[in-house]
Amino acid sequence: MVCMVRRKVQVLDPAVSLLQVDLLQPDLLEITTAQVGSVDVVFHMGAIMSQHATDDPGQLMLANGVATARLLRAAIKMSARAFVYASGVTVIGKPEQLPVRETHPLRPTYPYHLSKLCGELACEQARRTEGLNVTSLRITSPYGLGKADNSVLPRFVKRALASESLNWFGTGKRTQNFVHVSDIVRACLKASEAQAPGVYNIGGQESISMKNLARLIQNLTPGCGSKVCEAGKPDPQEDHNWEVSLSKAYDGLGYAPKVSFEQGLREYIEGIRCGDTSGVWFYQV
Repeated sequence: MVCMVRRKVQVLDPAVSLLQVDLLQPDLLEITTAQVGSVDVVFHMGAIMSQHATDDPGQLMLANGVATARLLRAAIKMSARAFVYASGVTVIGKPEQLPVRETHPLRPTYPYHLSKLCGELACEQARRTEGLNVTSLRITSPYGLGKADNSVLPRFVKRALASESLNWFGTGKRTQNFVHVSDIVRACLKASEAQAPGVYNIGGQESISMKNLARLIQNLTPGCGSKVCEAGKPDPQEDHNWEVSLSKAYDGLGYAPKVSFEQGLREYIEGIRCGDTSGVWFYQV
């Protein structure tokens, strides 16, 4: 197994070798079998992450759009059997039709969403014109040990462990669908074997409001002295409801999330409480 990374990381499995690349230099992604050996499946999980309108759209398009097209070309040249692309359900923009299905209109809100959609379109082009077995997974909100702490769930957990207040913006009614990393891994493996390539939503068992998320974390955190209340600030995504349909993924991939949100959240809180910040997403699937 070859893992392409931007920065060197500790490898625990001797069967895994590292190849350093940079998605911001897509011209250097001319990977050959001489470098990596025979290739069966390519899992493209890399991206520049962003959710801000002020970020450089050119840089995002280069790393998330152009680089994806180059990796697809490399996969075709190496006769890969399948290509799995990690996209995001946010490529649709604001949810307008519920539940959100794969046929939802595509109206990206931020440059990041646009760049990920361009990656999806590159995948569809390769699937239709080159016959490559390509699957794009529109993942909802991932969580698990090793996840960066710049999103609401890890921020709430760290504040709860410190008994600091948990405040939601607006009314707290905005919902998100959180999916555990082990379910994402399971979806990727199923997609690599699927005989029905295309675009699929990948999410958790249910959605939860920001108000209920704060209360659940408060209840699951040992010794938590946090107060749960309004922040007194508006939520710019107050009316966003991420109720996502997984029926296509179930029918086409045989995917159904196995980790309940309460179970996964309890494990995540315990891991953070015990100081597990390894940043390595390894779970039994």
